[in-house]
Amino acid sequence: MSPSVLCIIGYLRSTSVIVSRDFVKEQKSSNKQKEAITNFRNITSTSEKVATEYLKKFNYALDAAVNDYFNNTGNSQPQKTSKEMEQAFEKYKQIGIAEGGDPKKDSVQGDGLMALLTDIGVDPEQIEPLILLWKLNCQEQYNISSTEWKEFADLGCDSPAKIKSKLPQWKRDLEDANEFKRFYMYVFDYARDKSARSIPVETAVPYFKLILNGRYKHINDWCEYLENVNKKAVTKDTWQQFLEFVKNVKPDLSDYDPDQAWPVVIDEFVEHLKKKGGK
Repeated sequence: MSPSVLCIIGYLRSTSVIVSRDFVKEQKSSNKQKEAITNFRNITSTSEKVATEYLKKFNYALDAAVNDYFNNTGNSQPQKTSKEMEQAFEKYKQIGIAEGGDPKKDSVQGDGLMALLTDIGVDPEQIEPLILLWKLNCQEQYNISSTEWKEFADLGCDSPAKIKSKLPQWKRDLEDANEFKRFYMYVFDYARDKSARSIPVETAVPYFKLILNGRYKHINDWCEYLENVNKKAVTKDTWQQFLEFVKNVKPDLSDYDPDQAWPVVIDEFVEHLKKKGGK
């Protein structure tokens, strides 16, 4: 092998390492920010919006942000939940409990959530319920805690009817690439068992179909590959990098570069798709 070829291989490997290190750093930073937001909200009983605003001022230094919050008497306080929304929360909470939900949970759960979706005219099989849960930053599947419910006030929702009127705009907001990425990455954490680092394939596939349908020509091929060929849980790295693949690689794969630092599962999917003639 010639020295020039060895140099090229060395360069590609070093580039891959740099990309991987940068990705790890980005993930660690993101996780620390999420932890800071959660801790800030637990201490101050504020919304995610207010927590993020204060933490950004102090580069996510929790103590400084909390001190500033308690010393601040400005207009950054969360909006108060309306009486109608307080009553709605109790209504849907009781429906959930009556239909088999956990009576110890102070939340809208299970059938209570389904009743809310029915009342605001939302199909539970479409993407809108997931968008709603994302806007509230819900952490548990099919569950809106009393704290998360208060986010509706900051979103300008003082009644269930207002939620219905806001949803179309929230959906349009996903036309922005950065906003969609935030939503897409939220879904991974929402779908993930909090004790696990990955999502079982049988859980990941329905979410892939729901959020990428219409955005990626080969989404059904990807899901079929995951279910029947790869058969492995989906990691956060694979989840994130697949969105980059969808955004940056043409559906006919003409600009696909196998020397880029794609996860192995994506490289193997491309080979699988080529064998099928999927262009």
